[in-house]
Amino acid sequence: MSLRSRSFCALVSLAIVGCSDDGQPGPARQRVGTAASSDVVFAAVVEDDISVYVCGGATTFATHTRWFRDVALGDDGSFEATLEGWTITGTADDDAITAELVGPADETLDLDGRAAREDTLEGLYTQTLDGCATGLVMRAGEGGEYLSQGTWCSDQNEFAQVIVLEPVLTSDGIHVEVTKPDGMTDDFYVEPI
Repeated sequence: MSLRSRSFCALVSLAIVGCSDDGQPGPARQRVGTAASSDVVFAAVVEDDISVYVCGGATTFATHTRWFRDVALGDDGSFEATLEGWTITGTADDDAITAELVGPADETLDLDGRAAREDTLEGLYTQTLDGCATGLVMRAGEGGEYLSQGTWCSDQNEFAQVIVLEPVLTSDGIHVEVTKPDGMTDDFYVEPI
């Protein structure tokens, strides 16, 4: 298994471990995708409601990264949520997710994703540290490679990009490292949602 990090901002999901409450494997309830014409990626967990993690890339990790948690799903899979001036509106079904993310300055990003693949590392991973939830999105690339993108944050409104360390998957989750704004480096594990 090889890993190629398109940017240091990473969100990883251990889709091959864990099940949803209904006994379905984790990937069946997760979606992963990208934003057109942007370095933003996202992952969503679809259950009775939906939670969407939007992760900015190398140029947007401090401005575009946010969690939309426990958003109500309509009978048709539609959802809408507003957080800190950002609004996400979309639809999720068994195989895909499409959404529009609009920022405070009316910046609009079109999000397009698919179901996380079974028996892969695709999906959403997280760990709460420093009063904030670090997120990592893992997507399968061509040739068996994985693309990772994630962001560490603190309750002091600080952000830093996440780097996935080798070996990628351990019994503790996915091993990551972050160099915080104060120059200190920390390593920890993110776990599947």
